[in-house]
Amino acid sequence: MVIERQKIISKLQTKTLGRNLQVLESVDSTNEQLKRLKSQCTIIANRQTGGRGRGENKWYSPPNSNIYMSFSIALNQFEKSNLPPFSIIIGVGIHRAIKKFTQKELSLKWPNDLYLEGKKVAGILCEIFPNISNPKFLIAGIGLNVNIENFPPELALKATSLFIEEGKIFDRSEIIASILNETEPLLLLSIEEKTDFIIKEFRERCNFWGRKIKVNEMEGIMKDISNKGSLIIETTNNRLIEISSGTVEFI
Repeated sequence: MVIERQKIISKLQTKTLGRNLQVLESVDSTNEQLKRLKSQCTIIANRQTGGRGRGENKWYSPPNSNIYMSFSIALNQFEKSNLPPFSIIIGVGIHRAIKKFTQKELSLKWPNDLYLEGKKVAGILCEIFPNISNPKFLIAGIGLNVNIENFPPELALKATSLFIEEGKIFDRSEIIASILNETEPLLLLSIEEKTDFIIKEFRERCNFWGRKIKVNEMEGIMKDISNKGSLIIETTNNRLIEISSGTVEFI
């Protein structure tokens, strides 16, 4: 089932997000394409040749099956010295959207992943462009495993898709529109610094509290997130520490 630009636009309920929309057959990375455009836009690709996750991680991006999408928003609307936790906010929007298509167990994982039935189904890559010292745009990349039927052996035990869990093909255009519709109101609220209930919803939609983890070479127990979106862990010597960024590994 192909991604249809007009179908997405016809289902949008947003004011601006997704209205300037490009659907491409192939691109190296939707985030990198937005950096080249240097404007507010939403890019969707049917295939990525260089999809990225956090750090040096690559995002498995086979054609004709998943959602590879990035959008950019101007940061002049935000207090640049106190930018909100965008990965948390967008994660809540994606969670709301996916729950319209499945009743299986769906969990947010700090700071930028979603897990379906205990396996990774989506990831978010937020970048400040051109850099944090000169923040002009937020570029938010979203990878969502939708209709992929199987993964390579190195991913099969830790990744899943909507198709694998539900046993049916999904209309990617409908899911894309739902993600944009659910995410824009949260971003608009974050401009007004009204993020407390978004943090609360993230907390409620994360099923991993109490798990033993390793993050930034530190081991501890996932306890909570702060009102600014930082992860709170309890270390092995019973200290509570806030971590603003990092990759969580379960141990």
